[in-house]
Amino acid sequence: MKKINLLFVFFLLVSQLIAQTAITVHGTVTNIANGTPVVNYPVTIQTDSVNGFYYTHTVFTNPNGFYTDQVPVFQPNTPGIIHVSTYDCQQYLISYTLTYIPSTTLLEQNFVICASPQNCDANFTYETTGPMSKHFHDISANSTTYRMWYFGDGATSTNVDPNHTFPAPGLYPVKLIIGAPGLSCWDSIIQQVQVGDTIPTGCQAYFHTEPDNQVPNLIHFINQSTGTNLSTYLWDFGDGTTATTGPANPGIGHEYATTGTFYPCLTVIASGNTCTDTYCSQVTVGSTGGCIANYSFSTSGNVAPVTVQFTDLSSATSTIVSWLWNFNDPTAGVNNTSSLQNPVHVFAAPGVFSVCLTITTSSGCTSTYCHPVEIGQPQNCEANYTYEFTGTLTVHFHDISTGQNSQRLWDFGDGTASTNVDPYHTFASPGLYPVKLTIGIPGTTCSDSITQMILVGDTIPTGCQAYYHAENDPQIPYLVHFINQSQGNIGNYLWDFGDGTTTPVTFPANPNVDHQYAAAGTYLACLTIIALDSTCTDTYCEEIQVEGNSGQCQAYFTWEAVPSSSYTIQFTNQSTASTTIMHYQWQFGDGTGSDMQNPTHTYSAPGVYTTCLTITADGGCTSTFCKPVQVGNNQQCHAEFNAHETMNNPMTWEFIDHSEGNINSWTWEFGDGQTVTVIHPNNPNVAHTYALPGYYTACLTIRGIDSLCYSTYCETIAVGDTIPQCQAQFTYYPDSTNSGNNFHFVDLSSGSPTSWHWEFGDPQSGASNVSNLQNPNHSFSEPGTYYVCLTIHGPNCESTWCSEVEIEQTPSCINYFTYSTIGLSAHFEGHLLNATPASYVWDFGDNQSGIGENQVHNYSAPGVYYVTLTTTTQNPSNPCTYTSSQMITVGDSTLWHQLYGQVFAGNFPVTQGLVMLFSVDTSNYFVPFVDITTLDSQGVYVFPMVPQGNFYVYAIPFMNGYLPTYYGDVLNWSAATVISLGTPANPYNIHLVEGDSYTPGTGTIQGQVNQGDISQGLVDKITMLLKDENGKTISYAQVNNTGEFIFPQLAFGTYYLYAELAGCQSQTIRVVIDATNTAPQVILQLSGNRILGTSESIAELIAGVVYPNPVNDIARITIKPTNPTDLTVELSNTAGQVVYQKLESNVHGETLLSILVAPLTPGIYTLRLYSHEGLMITRKLVK
Repeated sequence: MKKINLLFVFFLLVSQLIAQTAITVHGTVTNIANGTPVVNYPVTIQTDSVNGFYYTHTVFTNPNGFYTDQVPVFQPNTPGIIHVSTYDCQQYLISYTLTYIPSTTLLEQNFVICASPQNCDANFTYETTGPMSKHFHDISANSTTYRMWYFGDGATSTNVDPNHTFPAPGLYPVKLIIGAPGLSCWDSIIQQVQVGDTIPTGCQAYFHTEPDNQVPNLIHFINQSTGTNLSTYLWDFGDGTTATTGPANPGIGHEYATTGTFYPCLTVIASGNTCTDTYCSQVTVGSTGGCIANYSFSTSGNVAPVTVQFTDLSSATSTIVSWLWNFNDPTAGVNNTSSLQNPVHVFAAPGVFSVCLTITTSSGCTSTYCHPVEIGQPQNCEANYTYEFTGTLTVHFHDISTGQNSQRLWDFGDGTASTNVDPYHTFASPGLYPVKLTIGIPGTTCSDSITQMILVGDTIPTGCQAYYHAENDPQIPYLVHFINQSQGNIGNYLWDFGDGTTTPVTFPANPNVDHQYAAAGTYLACLTIIALDSTCTDTYCEEIQVEGNSGQCQAYFTWEAVPSSSYTIQFTNQSTASTTIMHYQWQFGDGTGSDMQNPTHTYSAPGVYTTCLTITADGGCTSTFCKPVQVGNNQQCHAEFNAHETMNNPMTWEFIDHSEGNINSWTWEFGDGQTVTVIHPNNPNVAHTYALPGYYTACLTIRGIDSLCYSTYCETIAVGDTIPQCQAQFTYYPDSTNSGNNFHFVDLSSGSPTSWHWEFGDPQSGASNVSNLQNPNHSFSEPGTYYVCLTIHGPNCESTWCSEVEIEQTPSCINYFTYSTIGLSAHFEGHLLNATPASYVWDFGDNQSGIGENQVHNYSAPGVYYVTLTTTTQNPSNPCTYTSSQMITVGDSTLWHQLYGQVFAGNFPVTQGLVMLFSVDTSNYFVPFVDITTLDSQGVYVFPMVPQGNFYVYAIPFMNGYLPTYYGDVLNWSAATVISLGTPANPYNIHLVEGDSYTPGTGTIQGQVNQGDISQGLVDKITMLLKDENGKTISYAQVNNTGEFIFPQLAFGTYYLYAELAGCQSQTIRVVIDATNTAPQVILQLSGNRILGTSESIAELIAGVVYPNPVNDIARITIKPTNPTDLTVELSNTAGQVVYQKLESNVHGETLLSILVAPLTPGIYTLRLYSHEGLMITRKLVK
């Protein structure tokens, strides 16, 4: 009965999720200093448990400082609260609690903050320690708690002052990112670091700038370009002026006319024009005082003439009285300048224009900002290439770029290059290489490049490799879809979109993300990945072109071999577009192409060729689609497998190879981003464990020794069980054999229904208006709109689904589709009644689309989505298009677990007490408390329904002599053992820590914890720990719901008070009881994730990070106590055993501690640094 009740509660919860409503939360963030909007600033919206489900989401303000979010409400008939928070420039959390009632649809909360962090400035120096090695030093302003080095060669580090060895000579963009607690204090810096004596390409431009010490607006440009035979240096200072220097003295000084921010560029040219390169950087001239010029812009298209809208974003402490725009477009004549605040300018010809804005305020402050605006890239200059393998490590590349390009440069991603048209290249080892082709026409603005990741051989040499590709949304301007294509066992993804915003994604969440840019332009977007075990990290960056809305188009094609010819292929265009397709460009992968709509092509030899189709539609929309084409007889090998779940674990599947042929490698793609490659003679059969239930398309690709043997086979599998509930759902389609109004209805309900009841909303049909069949037919009385309902019943389950059905004249190409869901994954199957070949285009209702008859789509969140299928038959003389749609429900994919254990005091169970559950998965906000329960007569606690995640468990006894204790048998959450649900590890038993003895007296410590900017419900979850003058914990007191606590009957002396709350940083308070003050008062404030005291606080202990980490022999950490103290250094393993302990006496000032870990076995260890005053620092290290 207990299990049935639990399932019923779960069913009620999911039913509420399906019926969710939403509240709009919006507001503005304004700078307190000058009243200007704070742009791209994070605001976090979250709900409390009263909503019935936890929700948190961080959004960013737009250029007007405005934010908005749709908050789902899962109990719409119950009042509740919503927390809205952000950080200010000092990293203090500013949070507001908003209440709502059932009728609420809109909530507004505005913030006025200090928005410019003053003490977070990234900077570094470095020196050479070897031919390919550098030692870097972080000299950033402020003591930051986070740093990440990107060395420009794919390697990273979190050390303070890392040593790094580069793989080859070259110029590397080394980047340092720093951050402090909270989201507002972060900064980054990039320096070009020259490694070795030569660079792999012919030349590379670079410079840095230095302001003159005496002349205010004079900037010295110091050339740092590299390459051989550099003869000409072309300087563009970004203010409309240029200069040329020679190799004898390439550096130059330039005096700007006004202060402001400019975008200067340097172009270097080698003798004989054998090499050219350009580098641009931003420079700030003079002091901006009380005004800063700035602007954004958006374009109407890509081809000149182009209309550009400029939007002033300047800020000033006094009123701006004038704007002067210089478009640096001489062909515009008198329209080359403007005094409007937000002008519009038409650029008649293509080129790169340095547009400058100068502002003047009422107090006399002036500032200038310049930025390049690129107009009208020629349409006949587009880089593209194909390739095929001619050996295990040898690739033949084909330049299929459009335009009469006289220069090209291939960069093979391994330090080598070529200027041949169709080069052959042999790589030194297997791996994933970024092969880049750059094309150009001298003397014009025509230049373009393309990078493709080429998988050479069968294995990746490193543990992970980052890569993605980006696609502009065909309908929403400035929306870009980022599709992850990284390799490896990845646990974390960090997207940096190049406009100052980032998005982290943690496995198993979908790593593909969408980003809405504020304006069109070129952005450097980066993806950083970190392996699940943190043993591997990699970064990939790419310049992306963000476009406006030029209509919707999608290239696609099919192919089939012509039976009468061995090597002839018939290609059939199936592209779609919202406007007329004007141009088709085919590249067949063998160096030839065609501009026909449906070409036939004869290849000269058998093999696998990558064929690409590029379409251009009216309005400028372009799209490219590529797929491999098998030419000739491929009977040498044929891929096939079957798959089944294991008996012990429904999430683990075995894949059994049944392929035929002389096979050298098997590559398994499991559909969840994970891949495995098996090399002959190893066993090709594999097993794979999925993280979440859902539909996955698993594929097997086999290869032989030569390119003639290549085959892929895919199969869609359903992993895991469906949610234990039932949900009515159906689809319908007309009877193609009947010209009347007869329709077939197909049951698509989930769960285990045992009966079906249909009502067709057609009372004129009499008794036929209802049916109890599972899949009935119904002939409607006449054309019109009918409201059809299906009600299903099952064990402890009832559900109804209704949908409008349109009855009209039936076309000849009716389509319909069926679907099923598991968690957030949906499997769609499209059907055409007359079985005519057609193209299938899907709109999944979440701004995502797909092409193909059958599709698997993963949604990012539960909800109801409107899915549309559009089919177009392939009969050129009489094409027929039909669209069908359904509302589908994607259920909650949360995995629930039971968590339980027993609490002991010594060898005996504790029969009186409470146990609290805290979440570890809070980030950028602080709402850790999840649930509370009591102990039974055997000391057992049970949390029956806990979502999958990471948690702390905290036991509070109602007895003397023992202290509240976390799972892991420790007093502080920072040292507790994290429980990761999803693995069968129950029971989680807790052995209470025994308190130290003390002498009672007549003194008392009383205190009050005041609510800061966080939920009042957390105050009574705080435990106050009391330590004696030797740092031994002797007692505790639980804070009540008004924030009060008391320690009575204490002897005179010195005590230390510490507030304990999971996930919360606290401060140790020193309290003295003597004859002059027998009952001292202590006031604390709970604010954000900190508990701050106002009594006499003891010295603080500041510590850096452990490095290196992982460590082999000696771990090091830098510490700095504010007052001299004795510190104990302690290492413990995951079982809580102390394996290392050392006393460091009289530690003062900044001190580097070295810890010998060589004798320890590999594993995870906790490092604790503590003193008798109660100071403690905890760090994790990996051996």
